[in-house]
Amino acid sequence: MKRLLPLIILFTVSSCTHTLVESNNDSITQIQIQNIKNSTPWQSYLPVNASSTLIDYSSVGVNYSNSGIPDLDLPIFSVTDFGAIANDKIEDKEAIQNTIKAAEKAGGGVVYFPAGRFLINEKADRHAGILISSSSVILRGSGNDKEGTELFMKYPLAPKHPKKMWTVPPMILFQPQGTLAPSSAKSGKAIAQSVIIKDAKQNDMFVVVQNASQFKAGDVVTLDMQNTAANDDFMQGKQPRDIWQEVIDKGVRASETLEVDTVKGNKVYFKQALITRINADYGWKIRSIHTINNVGIENLRFSGNFHEKFSHHKNATHDSGYTAVQLNKTTHSWVQNIVFENVSVAATVSGGVANTMMLNVIEGNRGHSCFNITFGTRNLTALNIDKTNHGQWHGPGASHLSVGNVIWRFISPKSRGIDSHGLFPRFTLYDNVTTFGFGGWGGNYKNLPNHLEGLLFWNFVQTGDSVGEWNDGVFNFWDIDKPKSQPYTFFTAVNPTLVGYEGSATGYVDEHMEHVASFGKNVALDSLYESQLLYRSGNTPLWLIKSLEQWKRLQRIHLEK
Repeated sequence: MKRLLPLIILFTVSSCTHTLVESNNDSITQIQIQNIKNSTPWQSYLPVNASSTLIDYSSVGVNYSNSGIPDLDLPIFSVTDFGAIANDKIEDKEAIQNTIKAAEKAGGGVVYFPAGRFLINEKADRHAGILISSSSVILRGSGNDKEGTELFMKYPLAPKHPKKMWTVPPMILFQPQGTLAPSSAKSGKAIAQSVIIKDAKQNDMFVVVQNASQFKAGDVVTLDMQNTAANDDFMQGKQPRDIWQEVIDKGVRASETLEVDTVKGNKVYFKQALITRINADYGWKIRSIHTINNVGIENLRFSGNFHEKFSHHKNATHDSGYTAVQLNKTTHSWVQNIVFENVSVAATVSGGVANTMMLNVIEGNRGHSCFNITFGTRNLTALNIDKTNHGQWHGPGASHLSVGNVIWRFISPKSRGIDSHGLFPRFTLYDNVTTFGFGGWGGNYKNLPNHLEGLLFWNFVQTGDSVGEWNDGVFNFWDIDKPKSQPYTFFTAVNPTLVGYEGSATGYVDEHMEHVASFGKNVALDSLYESQLLYRSGNTPLWLIKSLEQWKRLQRIHLEK
């Protein structure tokens, strides 16, 4: 292999018992034995002679997985008190929005939906859905089964730009008032901005900035740069295709969103360690941004009305007309216990940090995509099922400057595969994912590669007989020797790691992998995320035990029929 993926362990080392792995030498050296004894539970699946890093993937999602999604003590605002009536033929959108406004005016609250069907979009050609723009506002139903709460969206929303079919807004949008959605073209207005003036290493807890006095504890900041000088560093010396215009013309762009813990002198300290290596010569900026926190939607059914046979990029309705939920610039927020039915897109987290999409199901007619993470850091997509008739066109994924995100325990026997639309995502963990193929990644060829460094698959199960488009059954993650007439190839990623694979692939191109272990059979350590969380916490958190119990129940209800 071109480079092994060794690890610098991020936690205090404790003594563990492990089975010794075979060595190429006749005997294992005493140094190797000591390394194995002192290793973490996942070390035996990875090289002993460490020189690279593995980030702490357990510090993701709401409260960085230190606790589960909270049940906040908030006042209750029932939508029926503001004029919404279930099971009639009158639209309830205005009443729901008025309920939300009342909760926001009170400083937060639970917007409660009793059982029954509520109509949220009975008119065609609308350009906006339901908006939540303040912290601590939760949309909560009384259950996601047929006897619970249903939000029914009859007509699709219209695209913001008629010629851009992907610009349809979500029906339910969580976003700070007066801010722009995260975008690769526009950064939006920053509260404060400065320049990073010294290098910082991965796992450092602070950066040194030119003017730190603008920042304070509790701020949410984004570190960002784009520079052609960073290409060799972030692409590990790999050469791009000459049609990848973004990276060639403007250079690699990297971004990371963090919460400020404190400010001392010219140092800004963070609540979590840096994932990104900071080279000050690349022109890094630090910007504080507007966010909202502790918002979410839970315990209900969201029904779209998309019943056509899906055709990729046919029109705005097929691409995103029935987009259900989007969390833009949120922290410690969530989408949980939702059944999505007949939707184009289920849920997206964009531009935030420490958010969770968990214990959700997508069913009904195939749409465009399921659970997306874009422009965000340390978010968690967990314990979700896609049981649509053919699987969503794109599976779960992270793209567009996202970093340090986790897709944990996802089941979609029919969807085409994972999603990574390019524009420089980094350090994504696909942990215990089951899907039909390996071909749903997407992305305009101008914004490729699909993924930069740090792509990690742990116990990936492929159910179909095809690895994915544009390949011959072998994983080739840097397949760039194609003519311009073939702009798309197999998933392109900078030296990914694969630990535990079951499926139809017959092999892999060794020189384009960081490390491969157990190709053809999943490894005994079922989940890297769970193992890291257990190791960091010292015991299995109660919220994790309860969530896994709910996950088993979800599978019994939706997969064993």
